[in-house]
Amino acid sequence: MKILSVSLHNIASIEGPFTLNLESEPLKSVGLFAITGATGAGKSTILDAICLALYNDTPRLAATQSSVAITDSGVEVKANNVKHLLRKGAVSGYAKVVFQAVDGKIYEAEWQVSRAYNKPSGAIQNEKMQLTCLTDNHLIAENRKTLVLEKIRECVGLTFDEFTKSVILAQGDFTSFLKANDDKRSDILEKLTGTEVYTRVSKQIHECHKQHKNELQLLEKQLENITFLTEDERTTLSTQLAADEEKLKNLQNSLSSLKAQQQWFDNQKLYTQQWQEALENKQIAEQEKISQTERFAQLAMVEQLQAVKGDILTQQKESEKLALTTQQLEQATLEKEQLTTDKALISSDKEAIEKDLATAKRTYEIAKPAIAKAKELDIRLTEQQNALLQYQQQYNTKKTVLQTKETELEKVVEHIQKGESYIQTEEQWLNTHPDEAQLYRNALWLEQLTTDQQLLNEKLTAYKQTEERLTQQLSNLKAQHVIENLPSTDIEALAKQQKDYLTALQMYQSDREVAKRMMQYETQKIQGASLLQELQHTQNQTEEAITQLQTAQAEAKIACDTAERIYQKTQIENTKDVAFLREHLVEGEACPVCGSLHHPNAHKAVAEHLINTVYQEFLNAKKHLESLTKDLITKEIELKELQKRIAQQTTQNAEYATLYTQEYERLTQSVYYYMTYPTAEIEPYITSKISEIEHLLAETETLFEVLNQLKSLTDELNTLAKDTQNCEQQSQKHFQQLQNLQLSVAWLNLWQTDIAQFQKQIVTAKTDWETHSACLEKYKKRLAELTQERTELSSSAQGLQQELTELTERITKEQIQLQKMKEERNNLLKGKSAQEVEAAFEKQINELTSRLDQNQQQYNAILLKLTANEKTLETLTTQQQQSQTHITEATLTIEEWLTAYPSEQIDFIRRNMLEWANRSHEWLQSERQALQSLNERIAQYNTIATEKQQALEQLKEKRPLDLTEEATIQQLAAQTAEEDTLREVVVTQKSRLLTDSQQRATAATLHKAKEEKEKLTHRWSLLNDLIGSSTGNTFRKYAQEYTLDMLLQYANVQMRYLNRRYTLQRIPNSLSLQVVDNDMGAEVRSVYSLSGGESFLVSLALALALSSLSSTKMNVETLFIDEGFGSLDSETLSVAIDALESLQNQGKKVGVISHVQEMVERIAVKVVVQKKGNGKSSILVVRR
Repeated sequence: MKILSVSLHNIASIEGPFTLNLESEPLKSVGLFAITGATGAGKSTILDAICLALYNDTPRLAATQSSVAITDSGVEVKANNVKHLLRKGAVSGYAKVVFQAVDGKIYEAEWQVSRAYNKPSGAIQNEKMQLTCLTDNHLIAENRKTLVLEKIRECVGLTFDEFTKSVILAQGDFTSFLKANDDKRSDILEKLTGTEVYTRVSKQIHECHKQHKNELQLLEKQLENITFLTEDERTTLSTQLAADEEKLKNLQNSLSSLKAQQQWFDNQKLYTQQWQEALENKQIAEQEKISQTERFAQLAMVEQLQAVKGDILTQQKESEKLALTTQQLEQATLEKEQLTTDKALISSDKEAIEKDLATAKRTYEIAKPAIAKAKELDIRLTEQQNALLQYQQQYNTKKTVLQTKETELEKVVEHIQKGESYIQTEEQWLNTHPDEAQLYRNALWLEQLTTDQQLLNEKLTAYKQTEERLTQQLSNLKAQHVIENLPSTDIEALAKQQKDYLTALQMYQSDREVAKRMMQYETQKIQGASLLQELQHTQNQTEEAITQLQTAQAEAKIACDTAERIYQKTQIENTKDVAFLREHLVEGEACPVCGSLHHPNAHKAVAEHLINTVYQEFLNAKKHLESLTKDLITKEIELKELQKRIAQQTTQNAEYATLYTQEYERLTQSVYYYMTYPTAEIEPYITSKISEIEHLLAETETLFEVLNQLKSLTDELNTLAKDTQNCEQQSQKHFQQLQNLQLSVAWLNLWQTDIAQFQKQIVTAKTDWETHSACLEKYKKRLAELTQERTELSSSAQGLQQELTELTERITKEQIQLQKMKEERNNLLKGKSAQEVEAAFEKQINELTSRLDQNQQQYNAILLKLTANEKTLETLTTQQQQSQTHITEATLTIEEWLTAYPSEQIDFIRRNMLEWANRSHEWLQSERQALQSLNERIAQYNTIATEKQQALEQLKEKRPLDLTEEATIQQLAAQTAEEDTLREVVVTQKSRLLTDSQQRATAATLHKAKEEKEKLTHRWSLLNDLIGSSTGNTFRKYAQEYTLDMLLQYANVQMRYLNRRYTLQRIPNSLSLQVVDNDMGAEVRSVYSLSGGESFLVSLALALALSSLSSTKMNVETLFIDEGFGSLDSETLSVAIDALESLQNQGKKVGVISHVQEMVERIAVKVVVQKKGNGKSSILVVRR
């Protein structure tokens, strides 16, 4: 993966737009370039732009708490939202990265953000991303962020986390990593490589193993608590159950006969009661029918009237219709007479209007010739007036133009006089300023000469300041370290002495580790004894709790068994057949089993409530038993675990004592032990010795630095002296060149005293000369133009005066002709307008024509109404005749029907037949149903009485037993009690057999579950023994040691490019580091013995190694190293720069972000980020 260019606009403090092209000069040909600028200028913003375009995220924002929100244009936006990177006050911004992907193609990734309505006050919008393949000129994805990010990740081959470790390297973190202790190094390694997942995996494995182990122990305890019946017990119980069931069956048959007899007595009473009730109801119904005789007689009359009902209703309807028709006929006759009168009046008006219209048209025809001539004269008058007005306007215009020309001519003459004066002044100034002329002719050469001299002056000033600084540093160094008082100035002797100190340091460090372990084992042994005593006390408490739980469990089991038997008995009593019989019992009817007429428990809800109550008590007892059993198992598991821990702790205490003895023997074998070590407080003593050695090593390192600084300062002072001499010679040469121009003494003095002011004065002199020369040329040119303009104005004024004289004569002639035409027009139409006269005639004719049309429309309307009236009269006459015919026919039919009745009833029928005929069909149906219902009730009660009488006769023939009712009740009660007792015995026996079968099935299930759990627990146990632990340290340490080994392998590959002298190694069984000095016979050295430059090279190798480790599947050709150089001295900076430049041999281009001035000055190509004020910065690529 290779970054080719970075573009950004309005991102953070960078205003832009700016493009950093790594494939164009001067960046293309160099392997190392610096990104520099003041603190806060925006150096890291370039890296942010890369991350935004590729991943829509930045390392700085990723570390910000997401809960913090910032208000932007009235909307709260989270502080870690990338939209905040839009520069304040900007309405839009973007970041673009052109890169070569893993497939070899060139892509452009673009990130954009903007504000609503393109206003700074608009709400910030969601960011947009797109990816374009420049090789194929194809837009892969646009404005679909998820798809774009996924495609970019495929093209780059790195996730955001991998990218920040592979391309953007934090070298400073590895400097801390190199010198940290094991615990701190573990934390840093976890942060750099992301190995925290192994801690979580180790903890989770330990917890899973613990959970499966507890579940297995719970299954084993449950199996121990299950008991069974023996085969002999099951056989005896089954035989007894069969005998009891046979006895119960015989007893239930006897009870059935007694219950049938009891039911016979109940049925006899019931049938007698129902027979008597039927006779009473029949008598009531017959009385009701007699009381409604008149009502049903009227129903019969209405039924007979249905034959002529239609004729009666027709007679009534046609009579009403005839009266209405007669009334309408009278109205239509009156309307016809009125319409005839209106028709005659309108005809008379029509004749008068037609006469007036003919007269108006004749008058209009006579006046038309005079109107036409008047129109012609009006047109000629208008044309004549327009022509006269046009001549007058031309006269006024030309007169105004003439006055303007005369005014302009006066001004031109005045300007010519002033121009001649200005030209004389400018020529005088140019003749009196020869220095400005000379400076103007040599302006470009002088500007370059001044710039060169300023650079020389700046260099001389810088050289003087540097010389003063170096001289002061040299004085300070000599004052701090008097050369004569130094113990040694031989570097080789110092190196040998340093080696001896390192050897002693390693021995002391080894002995201190032994002493630490001795103290640790002693402490652990004391803590172990205390812990063992606590465990034994806890064991005694647990055993007491188990005894109490066992007693409570036995009591709970008895209560549970009792509740279960009661539930099974209740369930048997409510079996399907019994429940069916009980549901079909009817209150007042005999029960087929017991013969009872009263059934208080007949409803299903009562039985279900009874079963649910008993079942709930059984469940509560069972739940209590299971809870006690579970508590007991848990306590027993705790007891076993305590016993195991006590055994382990006893063994561990013995191991600590053995380890302490071994470490003590190892310490006695040390070369320093018998000579110097005290008998007590060994570790503090060794620590003090280590501090002394480290102090001596630090002093040795200081001596190295002092000698190197002395040499460096002396060399720099010599170089400065030579550079200063060269600058002074060049400055003198510049002054001689300036004297050749023969300038005045004032200019030469200004050159020597204030070169900056000299440069400004040159610009001023050049500007003055250019200004005066330009003014002179402009005045001369303008004077020629004014002279030409004066000539033209004089000629134009004379021509205008001649034209005005001719126009005055023409206007007089036109006015005389216009007056003659006006007199002729006044003699026509009495001076009235032709249009007005013509409009008056047309108005009169139109009004008469309109009146005639209206009159004709009224006449036509009356004709239509007369026609309609005649048709209405004809229709009404026909309807009148038809109604009279229908009435006659209906009357004949009704009279014929009445002849069937006696004469004394005919009048009564006539009075009521209209009312009866209007009775609705619903009323007739209702009356019919009432009569039918009453007849059916009488028949029904008669049938019931007959059936019940027959049932009583049949019941006497079917008596089951020859017992009285009292004897039947006594025997039924005795046998029912005996049945209850026997049924309880059978229920108990079935319950025992059922419980035993359930226990056997439960045991089989638990055995199978136990086998599966044992296999699963064994697998988790193996995994837990390998990498599991409660703290997660086991797997984390293993993974971190492996990761550190891989990191060191990559680092050693980088060291072969940077410095072949050192090889990094991990100290076995730890995360500590050591270096192998290949130039000293592969001698092993501590990382603390490395100098500043050596430490930088090693930490740089580690940073590059992490880059390689995070991108093992691809080659990263572009790297950025952020800071990490602030604490390096000049020599170490040289070593660092050489090392970084050597990376170009590996095909890598490296960008170093730093504000360290000395480092930046030593790198040829720089990307400079400059502050411009108002929170803005610009970017400039500079090559030294």
